Parts: sequence; C-alpha cells; structure tokens
Amino acid sequence: GLGSLTYTWDNTFIGQSYTVTPTQTTTYTLVVDDQCASADTILITVTISNQPLNVTTSNDTTVCPGSTLTLTANAVGAGTLNYVWDNTSTGQNYTVTPLQTTVYTVVVSDACGQTSSATVNVSIITTLPNIVTPNDTLICGGSTITLVASANGGTADYNFIWDNSVTGAAYTGSPTQNTSYTVVVSDACNLKDTGVVNVNLIVEPVLS
Repeated sequence: GLGSLTYTWDNTFIGQSYTVTPTQTTTYTLVVDDQCASADTILITVTISNQPLNVTTSNDTTVCPGSTLTLTANAVGAGTLNYVWDNTSTGQNYTVTPLQTTVYTVVVSDACGQTSSATVNVSIITTLPNIVTPNDTLICGGSTITLVASANGGTADYNFIWDNSVTGAAYTGSPTQNTSYTVVVSDACNLKDTGVVNVNLIVEPVLS
C-alpha cells in the first residue's frame, strides 16, 4: 500500500500484532488500510486441537540378569511431542540394563501442554536351575561308568560341564581310585547349580 498502513483486527484492535487466547477454533479478521483508502482483508483461523494425548509403551517383559533392552514409547497428541523417561532420558527410546526388577516411567507432553504417562515393568529372572545327578555308586576296579546329569527349573536350555573339562550331560570315566566327579549346569541366563557324584571302588578281600 501507499504511505503508512493501518492494521485493524476484528474491527476493534489497531496494531500489527494482536494477542489472543482462544478457547475454541476462531477466525480473526485483519483489515489493512493505506493512505489512499485502499483496503485488504485477511482472514486468519486459529484451530483449537481437541486431540487427547494417548501414550503406549513396550509390553512388560522378563529378562535375564544383566540383559540390555530398549524400551519404546509411542504417543498421539497435538503438535510436537516430548518424551521423558524416569525424569532423565529424553526421546521415544530408552535403553536400560536393569540389575533388579524395575518399573520404568515415561511422561509425554504435547504442544497444548497436555501430559500423560505410562509404565513398563521389567522383571529379572532369579530362579536358579536345579541339577539332578546319579546317586553315589560302587564299581569294580577297571570298570567304566557313564554318569548322566539332568536339570530342571531355571531357564532352558541347559549346558553341563564335568570337572571343568568335559561338556554334555553324560560323562564316561574309568576311575582307578575313589573319585568325586563335579558337574556344573548353567541355564540360558547363565545361572548355575553344582552337583557331585562319588564313585568308589569295591575293595576285593585279600585271601590269606
């Protein structure tokens, strides 16, 4: 326009800037006049969001001690969304290595100032495996014996190691003296249990 311009908002407020606090979707009218009485009208609509803020997270889960996992939050709300985990970490994803059963909380805020929270419970497996070994036994000198261990409880699958050297549930030996065999079982969480089998030799009587 020519010369100085006059800005009139909604036929009431004069000025380039117009501060409003709408509580519902509202259309504001701006009329700009110049010194030659030319006018232009602009309509500006401010839309009020009725979008509620909803947050979903990863499912509750159970993990082995020392496991690292990434928790994820997803939200639907108005405008830009901000995620804060446990008052410290920001972002949708949160990587954790819990040492004990822990509840993690995410708080989400949107552009309208709404906040919503959700939690994820991460449980730690603490149940140890239980090893089952053969009974102590007697054998004749020079005999070969196979010992077989099994396990229950804990978290399958199981790994066995005999006397820190032989792997597998079965161990075959030919003891030349009374011997104690040690077997250690470890489960999928590397939790362990230990068993011992005593194999004694039959002492034959000496004839005189």
